[in-house]
Amino acid sequence: MNDIYTDQACDILILGDVNVDLLQPRNPLSRKLSNVLKNCRLVQQINEPMHVTEHSATLIDHVICNRPEMYHINGTLDPGLSDHSLIYASRKMLKICHTTTRVSCRIYRKLDDINFQHDIDLTDWSDILACHDANIAVDLFTKQFLQICETHAPMHTVNFRSNAPAWLTYDYLAHTDEREFLSKLFKLDPTEANKLAKLDSIYRTNDLKQSLQRSYFRDAIAKHSGNMKETWREIKRFWPHLNKSNVRPTLVNDSESNEDLATRFNTFFTNVGSDLQLNIPTVEGPIMDRPDMPPVFEFNTPTLLEIVS
Repeated sequence: MNDIYTDQACDILILGDVNVDLLQPRNPLSRKLSNVLKNCRLVQQINEPMHVTEHSATLIDHVICNRPEMYHINGTLDPGLSDHSLIYASRKMLKICHTTTRVSCRIYRKLDDINFQHDIDLTDWSDILACHDANIAVDLFTKQFLQICETHAPMHTVNFRSNAPAWLTYDYLAHTDEREFLSKLFKLDPTEANKLAKLDSIYRTNDLKQSLQRSYFRDAIAKHSGNMKETWREIKRFWPHLNKSNVRPTLVNDSESNEDLATRFNTFFTNVGSDLQLNIPTVEGPIMDRPDMPPVFEFNTPTLLEIVS
């Protein structure tokens, strides 16, 4: 039990016939097991007797876990063939949630420019021109201008659904859930062991995130090999601040021949995968040992015949 407790980062579940009757609190073995569970912050979830006879009832089959909030139902089941009941527990599933954001905005798609300009011309701006206080003048202008906008382009509430990233997995969600649990545990009990467990969980979660992103990006680029439009779409999805206009000045040189220019473009796109990977931020963890990162992937340089074809 102590060996299990040292690994606070894992989701602990112990079930089966422990052969210690917790319905007898004065029993030395029951008291000892209860103290161990309390010290290790473990919870025994079965409260009903398991082995029932005419003269006695015992609770020797246990479901022990360190995160009872993750189990929404547990109990006993009478098989009908024995006086020894079965135990069960149902764990909650992790879901990839899609959040919806409500944004208030003006939609100018159907704005009539002529009527809008006409109302602007008919508006009396004399109070603003006669105002000597700049702040008051700005407030008056804003109020009158927004009144005109409300007539031609009223405010609408638009729902934006935020889809989960394509690289997100249930394993990563489990890691983030574990990270939050250990962070809360450290706040409640700020010991050195809980601190190290929390930091280890943070480092492992960040490493997994980077690994999933690299794997997804590598597969997406390989999937659209030969399709430049889709390749750029995947690159911009992964690295949204990159665009073709940022790349062109570093590649195009009017003094180069067409063959040299083609070679430079070819070199850039064969190395773009590894270059982007090197720009993924890393999280250093000097306290805990961290696993080695996967090797940098490279694209194969196409031949001249493949480029021409």
